[in-house]
Amino acid sequence: MTMQPLPGTVQKPPRPPSEWQRFWQQLISPHASVQDTVTRRQVEFAATVNLALILLVMAAIVGTLFTRGGRFDPIEYPLIGLTVFLLITYGLIRSRNYRIGISLQIWGFGAVGFFAIPAGSNNPALALEASLIPAYILASLLLPLWEMVTLLTLSVLIMALFGVPGMAASQITSLIGVFITTGVLLAVSAAFRNALEQQRLNELDKVNQELRQIQLTLEQRVEERTDELRTTTFRAARHASQLQTIAEVAHTISLVSDLNALLRSVCALISERFGFYHIGIFLNDEAQEFTVLQASNSEGGQRMLERGHKLKIGEAGIVGYVAAQGEARVALDVGSDAVFFDNPDLPDTRSEMALPLIVAGRIIGVLDVQSTEPAAFSDDDIEVMHTLADQIAVAIENTRLFSETRRALQEAETIYNRFIAREWNRIALERQRAGYLATPSGIQPLEKELDYPEIQLALRSGKPASGSAELPTLAVPLRVRGETIGVLHIKSPDARRAWSADDIESVQRVAERAALALESARLLAESEKRAQREQVIGKVGNRLRQTLDLDTVLKTAAEELRQALNLQAAEVRLGLTPAETKPRKSAAGSNP
Repeated sequence: MTMQPLPGTVQKPPRPPSEWQRFWQQLISPHASVQDTVTRRQVEFAATVNLALILLVMAAIVGTLFTRGGRFDPIEYPLIGLTVFLLITYGLIRSRNYRIGISLQIWGFGAVGFFAIPAGSNNPALALEASLIPAYILASLLLPLWEMVTLLTLSVLIMALFGVPGMAASQITSLIGVFITTGVLLAVSAAFRNALEQQRLNELDKVNQELRQIQLTLEQRVEERTDELRTTTFRAARHASQLQTIAEVAHTISLVSDLNALLRSVCALISERFGFYHIGIFLNDEAQEFTVLQASNSEGGQRMLERGHKLKIGEAGIVGYVAAQGEARVALDVGSDAVFFDNPDLPDTRSEMALPLIVAGRIIGVLDVQSTEPAAFSDDDIEVMHTLADQIAVAIENTRLFSETRRALQEAETIYNRFIAREWNRIALERQRAGYLATPSGIQPLEKELDYPEIQLALRSGKPASGSAELPTLAVPLRVRGETIGVLHIKSPDARRAWSADDIESVQRVAERAALALESARLLAESEKRAQREQVIGKVGNRLRQTLDLDTVLKTAAEELRQALNLQAAEVRLGLTPAETKPRKSAAGSNP
């Protein structure tokens, strides 16, 4: 099992192999089906030994041929057979049947010593040692322990049962002892080495598991941090959107002065920004008995508006509860909320939030927000909706005050305009001259009003009117605060003249200034009259305060009033009227 590098570690790239190394690797590389690293190394080692033996045997063949001048000797035939055997085992080692090839290689190597004795070996013991001991060593390295023990046991049994030609029994016993000792030592060494290798593999596996656990922990932490960052980013983006919504609501409030249009715009904006199913704004009636739906964004809300939907304050649903208590109420699961009112126009509601609209401690309505998802409102949503509810409440109150102020101003303007019209009618009736006529010969007073159709039309409509009975004429009304107080009538000596837009605009500007001058003159005259009256009142008051005698005060009051107001007579009387004195006299007569 290979160790995986830790994430973030930097490894040096391996040095590229040389041409010879690549060639040799191709000669000894195992089959593609061999994936285990240890097995691949064993196969490569077995292939290397096999190639080395093939080269040695071929060198022996070439050497014997060279010493005999190219003549074959029977000794070469076993070597040729051994070469063929080694080539077969080499091919098996390089195939997917590599275990068979390795076993044949080692067992064949061990059998060489037994075949060398009948072939005429001069030293049987040396032949057996030269073949069996390397076979034991290779078996301890490449074969399982049981197969190595089998090879050792089988070779010892053959020597013990059949003997060794040319060797005494004592020599065979000594040779068997050497083989057993060597085999046992190699077996123990192989077992010890396998145990160490297994322990090392277990330790490596443990380390790899720890590393994998650390890697998993790091990956989990990275995922958690990523999720946290993603959540934080999402919340920041949502919070920015919420702040933008608050700013847009404030901007809408500053632009819209009509209450109904304001409420509709706010509902649409909140629904668009937050994606909520239904937004409704309720306003309490003057009697504080019902809270009435005034605006909504949903289809169900539109149906409710058409039929004049209203809820009993303090009795019907979450909205009625909030309208009475003035406290926000959030139902994350409307099915479990005892106050929830099941509205057939809003069947998909799963969460509802109602916030009071409060101005100066007075509950004026409710902001109702509903969603199709359970637990749809977060703490941030509730906080933002509180801010929006406060803004909406202030906007509603400001709009109401603005409407009341505008209505009062309109009433004041209407009253003042009526006063202006009445004053100018009075002035027109009191004046002996209807106006003045300016001609090339001079200015002449008008004893009576001019009765031209264009003048009557200008007086009725308040707009310029033209006529052409004899010469082109133009009548432009004199207007003060929307009230017509007179007319400016002009006549052109050119019968073919047509009044242009510039002519009409010039005359209108003159008429505007004339009307303002006339109104200023009237106000000045009223101010002078008021000052004269105040002066007379002050003079009479000063005369009356000069004496404390009752008769003198009465006389002075009567005389000063007659003179100040230019009266024929002025009477000052003390006491009650006759109708009020009779009961008193009757009552006085009944006293003893």
